[in-house]
Amino acid sequence: MKNIIKKLRSFFFFFLFLYAIYHASLAYQYYSMKEKAENFEKNRSYSSIFQYNQKGGEPLFLVNPENKRTIFFMEGFRAQAPAGFYRDWFEELYQTGTNIIVPVYGLQSSPFELRNRDWRFQEDLRLANQVYEAYASAKSEEHEILLVAHSFGTLPALSIAVTAKRRPDGIILLSPLNTGMEFKAAGKLVYWF
Repeated sequence: MKNIIKKLRSFFFFFLFLYAIYHASLAYQYYSMKEKAENFEKNRSYSSIFQYNQKGGEPLFLVNPENKRTIFFMEGFRAQAPAGFYRDWFEELYQTGTNIIVPVYGLQSSPFELRNRDWRFQEDLRLANQVYEAYASAKSEEHEILLVAHSFGTLPALSIAVTAKRRPDGIILLSPLNTGMEFKAAGKLVYWF
């Protein structure tokens, strides 16, 4: 009996040791990423109220009421610059008669500390749906609305496509899976997209 207790105790301490190493490695990853992000973000100007990057991370609304088409662009969750990456393309499309709507929702474009908290994707889906519904309800049926999604923006885009009262006239998914975030966010649902 003493031998069994010794083995169980050894097993328990070995398991505890492995558990501690696992959590230490997670903490190391988090703090090393935090340091890199803070160095990268130190020259950014964040809105004191809305906490988004004010140079490329702010919402973008290029709208002319006479235009007959809108691209409603859904960037991925936690992205640093919802409109920043595609700004030139958006402005070119706007000049050719297409309205551009790029909302900032959820934790997008926020500083590292805010961006890396636990979140519920339903919050982002709800907000993205409301912004889309508000815009789409103000447009006539003849006005074409195209939904474009990048990375994890696929999730709110497909949510909008399925639940919106006025469905988009077309959907374009640009790079639906951001493999750089697989370790944190991939799963059956993401791979299904």
